[in-house]
Amino acid sequence: MIPATFGNAAGATGGVGPPVLEYIGENGLNSKVSSATFTAEPIGDAAADRLVVVGVTSKSNGAGSFSCTIGGVAATKVEEEYSNVKANTAIFALEVSAGTTADIVITSTINQNHFGIGVYKLTGLASPTKKASNSQYTSGTGTAAADLNVDSGDVIVGFVSIDSSTANQISYAGLTEDYDAVHGKQCGGGSHTCTTGETPRSLDANGTGISKMSFSTASWA
Repeated sequence: MIPATFGNAAGATGGVGPPVLEYIGENGLNSKVSSATFTAEPIGDAAADRLVVVGVTSKSNGAGSFSCTIGGVAATKVEEEYSNVKANTAIFALEVSAGTTADIVITSTINQNHFGIGVYKLTGLASPTKKASNSQYTSGTGTAAADLNVDSGDVIVGFVSIDSSTANQISYAGLTEDYDAVHGKQCGGGSHTCTTGETPRSLDANGTGISKMSFSTASWA
């Protein structure tokens, strides 16, 4: 797996920015296991400055933590909300310059009832390091908030997992929905490219009548 080059680093193409965010796709596994392998998962067109971002959604019966590899290389954990039961989320990122697919492996410290992933491609970044991240788990409120301070040009992704098997129960404030899926339980993801600075930008995942919800967000510049 060939690492990417960013900003004005040697080998970088096009200099810095503007950041470009592209939703690639989603996948899932409805099985009670502690690890899920998504073989030859699309990661977008190759680019010298490509950052692959993977959002993880799941349901478990206890607290734990996730890890992720992309093409056999450990990805950086950007954010995680896995402190409660029934709904978990995490965000991982890795610099990958070559190839259009990669095996994505998600591993948990305890068994999950299901796994879901959402994949994004980011290019034009000044740095592969996240600018900010946030997460929240809620029970019984129907809304989870994970606000971020942003500047114009920043790109944001967000991922949500809920304890419900009914589709299309999630809506967003501050993000545009990119996918909604059911892999045992419902999961989804959204994104936004900022055109102005906000302190903070309100980022909410809403689900009417949802008892348990996990929501994680992250931004890059």
